[in-house]
Amino acid sequence: MSQNDSFSPSPTITKHSNQEFGTHHARDVHELFAQEGKKLNLFSSAIKLPTQYMHTLWFSLTFKDVVQHEDIMENLYNSEFLMATEKMSSNKVFSFGRDHGYHGRLLSHGVVAEQSLHVKENTLTGYCFTPQDGNALLSSVAGTVQHYYKDDWKEKMEIFNRYIFKNI
Repeated sequence: MSQNDSFSPSPTITKHSNQEFGTHHARDVHELFAQEGKKLNLFSSAIKLPTQYMHTLWFSLTFKDVVQHEDIMENLYNSEFLMATEKMSSNKVFSFGRDHGYHGRLLSHGVVAEQSLHVKENTLTGYCFTPQDGNALLSSVAGTVQHYYKDDWKEKMEIFNRYIFKNI
């Protein structure tokens, strides 16, 4: 069929509807970090692909100083929000999530493909799969728990740690 509707049977590019940020993805990240007083120079583009696996993020980050691959890997392994994977395809990543995740969900904010990471001087490039249904659920629970248990919400959230994988 050659119809265009919400289903995308083929790769479909989207407009850069925001002059400063490109798409809402960069704007959302900019606003998030602005809450911490950090102003980031961000721009994003988007393409819709015929997949059920939500987003795959390509990133290129430029740092002030030279970065080392070993340091990047150490930070990735120690991150409470990201997990690492040797898998290079989203179907393998999300198949693992369906088989082993909490009710079939991966709760991490992102799954970084280790073999995609490339470091050159002060630039890090790579890919990250974003299991958005899972991390949206965990973020919503965290927000609710924080509202009701302001002083010890982090301790109460530790019950979910057993469902957050570090490496798949």
